[in-house]
Amino acid sequence: MTKAGPNLLKASLYMASDAARKYDPQLAKIYYDQMVLKGNTHTQALCAVSKHEAARIIVIYKEDRPYELKVP
Repeated sequence: MTKAGPNLLKASLYMASDAARKYDPQLAKIYYDQMVLKGNTHTQALCAVSKHEAARIIVIYKEDRPYELKVP
């Protein structure tokens, strides 16, 4: 995430990413890879998860379809 954009939106996406990584295995893997393999901090890892989550949200709204949790 950059410093540009509404602070409320960034904060909301950050908090949503923290909750989503606990339930979505794909986002949990992104978080794990950032923390363990790349050695990033919690905040840096959540920002990476937020980026992926924002991309998902955009696709869901553009295609007008429900979010489907893919559990292996």
